[in-house]
Amino acid sequence: ILLGMLVASATETIPLFQASFIAAGLMVATKCVTLSNARRSIEYPVLAGIGASFALGFALAESGAAALLADWIGDIARGDPFWALVVLYVATVVMTEMITNNAAGVLMFPIAMAVAQDGQVHYLPYVISVMVGASAGFITPIGYQTNLMVYGPGGYRWIDYIRFGTPLSILVGAVTIMLVPRIWPF
Repeated sequence: ILLGMLVASATETIPLFQASFIAAGLMVATKCVTLSNARRSIEYPVLAGIGASFALGFALAESGAAALLADWIGDIARGDPFWALVVLYVATVVMTEMITNNAAGVLMFPIAMAVAQDGQVHYLPYVISVMVGASAGFITPIGYQTNLMVYGPGGYRWIDYIRFGTPLSILVGAVTIMLVPRIWPF
């Protein structure tokens, strides 16, 4: 079922979202998982948070708040596209550590687009840096779902994430900030 889902998605026969739902249905139909187990494994608070972040991201873009934040980032960066990328990346990582990575990505995307438009440069380096920054939640257990999944069973503490996650986050940030403008120029 997994292989079929991946092949259908990779060959663009079916979009990943639809292929995932079909695979989930097939897992229940073939009794790989019971319907009650499937229902219990759905994280409704996470879904609600992601849904709310989409609405908040749309509101940021439509209200002009994204443009305002983009202006603020431009002011800090003094109009330099590279420094705007740095500030945007750091802001995305900070958001990721406070809320889920999905919500941070959705919230920062319209800001990234506005930063690019404000600086009259290509949007792709900013969008890529938001994607990576939103996925680089290593400093807190709530920054990324897998951090939270191992937090309790592994007997970890917040200080463990700070101690080991901070250097990793700095390393990923430095590599991202150096590579993104080279691969996706402004």
